Amino acid sequence: MNVKKIWYISLIIIVLEFLNIMVSEIKICMGSACFAKGNQDNLVFIKNYIEEHCLESKIHLIGGLCENQCANGPRIIVDDVAYNNVTKEKILEILKG
Repeated sequence: MNVKKIWYISLIIIVLEFLNIMVSEIKICMGSACFAKGNQDNLVFIKNYIEEHCLESKIHLIGGLCENQCANGPRIIVDDVAYNNVTKEKILEILKG
C-alpha cells in the first residue's frame, strides 16, 4: 500500500472518530455449543437493544463460526475483544460501556 493511500485511510478514520460515527462490530458465536449455552437468547437480546436504542447505524451485528472456545461459551466478540461466558447482564454492561 502506498503512502498516499495510508494517509487517506488514516484521515477518514480520524474524521469518523471526530464525528463519533464509528461503527462497532459485534460478532456472536453461532456454533452449536455457544448457541445452546445461551447465544440464541443473547442474539435476540442484542438485536432488541440495538433496535430500541436506534443503534442500527452504529452497530454491525454479525454471526460468527465456532472458534473452538466452546468451554468458554457463550461467547461474543466486540470490536475484536472477546467476551466469554456472557450473560444478558454482561452484554448490557458491554453495550452501555
